[in-house]
Amino acid sequence: MCGGQPHEVGPISGSGLCAEHALERFTDNLVQLVEHDGPRFEHWRKQLAKSVGFGLADEESATA
Repeated sequence: MCGGQPHEVGPISGSGLCAEHALERFTDNLVQLVEHDGPRFEHWRKQLAKSVGFGLADEESATA
C-alpha cells in the first residue's frame, strides 16, 4: 500500500498503489521472474504447478 492520498500522489490503483509504487512492484516482480529467484518467483512457480495439477517435488519431500 502506498499510504499517500490521491491529491498528493495522483491516482491510486485498486490494490492501493500509486504509479511510483506500482512501477517498483512491477520491476521487482519482473526481475525475480527473469532471474528465477526470490519470493515472487517462488509464488509464481507454485501457482503454475497447482494450475496444471502438479505439486512441486521440494514441497512434497518437505511434507513427507
